[in-house]
Amino acid sequence: MTLSRPDKEYAPAPGLAQRWASRYVQGYLRRHPALDSPDPQALKRARRWIIAWAALAGLISGTLIGSAEWWMREFATSPWEAMSLREQLPYWAGYLAVAGCVTALEIGFLYWNALRGVANITRLAGLRYGQTDALEPDIQLTVHGVSRSALEYPSPGSLIYGVDPHAYLHGWKLTL
Repeated sequence: MTLSRPDKEYAPAPGLAQRWASRYVQGYLRRHPALDSPDPQALKRARRWIIAWAALAGLISGTLIGSAEWWMREFATSPWEAMSLREQLPYWAGYLAVAGCVTALEIGFLYWNALRGVANITRLAGLRYGQTDALEPDIQLTVHGVSRSALEYPSPGSLIYGVDPHAYLHGWKLTL
């Protein structure tokens, strides 16, 4: 029985977002060399900072969106209560545009924060990443795996060495 390379067997063709994420993680690991041995305290600190930055992003986003509504009611309209829904529509359209932009920026930041955090934790765990483009298949597989986890992609449903990882998992369990 011949076994194929792990990076070809495990990883289906990555999509655009996963290719971009893998390039980001590779660049991060090239710029920041791995530790000689894993540092549990540094791993805990990195995890806490990832969570703190995500919480701060949520606070800022909520504050900006709430402030936009408050400003709209206080300064952009005169008697808000006396306006009909039709008269309020332009203001609500503006509010939704502001809320949509702030939300898009927050989601982008959260994905970047997750990618940076996963790359940092991988580095702190001691993954040795090569300085050349010819990477070892297992390291490339690890980079693809951490990129998938940062993007919160589900496990691929493809066969892994002939084994289906979702064989005994019902659709509702996968969804849950």
